[in-house]
Amino acid sequence: MVKDKFETTLRDGARVLIRPVLPEDRHLLEIGFEHVSQTSRYFRFLAPKSRLSDRDLDLFTTSHGDDHVAMGALEIDAEPAQPVGIARYVRLSDRRDAAEIAVTVVDDYQGLGLGCILIGALARHAASDGITHFVALVHEDNRKMLHLFKELDAQVESDAGGEVELRIPLHRDPAAYPNTKTGDAFRDVYRLAAGDFGK
Repeated sequence: MVKDKFETTLRDGARVLIRPVLPEDRHLLEIGFEHVSQTSRYFRFLAPKSRLSDRDLDLFTTSHGDDHVAMGALEIDAEPAQPVGIARYVRLSDRRDAAEIAVTVVDDYQGLGLGCILIGALARHAASDGITHFVALVHEDNRKMLHLFKELDAQVESDAGGEVELRIPLHRDPAAYPNTKTGDAFRDVYRLAAGDFGK
């Protein structure tokens, strides 16, 4: 069973709650989006994006069982708690063992390990449901995300038109991830998500 939510601390000491995204979180997505720069929006959507449409909000907040899972991050020391990141995967219809992943982190919280935490939470959920790898489309200039996936032994599937398609292997056993900073972070997330706080 995948634990629904857990708390953790970012590199700057901020405490965040990681939890599933719910339909009633539409307003949180809109708030978070306002704090994402044009560059970060372009890296996420691979196109200019000035606002989230109603269709976007419906898509990003509606789960479809284990075929579409989204996790969000709230900074819980703020009053009220502030949305600071979201990641989701959608299982591919023609490849049931694969899912496409996307992640967005508010600019002020980038570089603090939050993207890795969100992806790790999704990875644990996906691996427990038979998904063996994520597929990610990353802009060639998004060096931080490319580095993160490289530390997970990602393989380049294609590299054309400024976009890199990556295949990221997933593991049910966290010990199977590489001995890298990102691999270690995934092991921490798996432990936290399982509720193994004292181990």
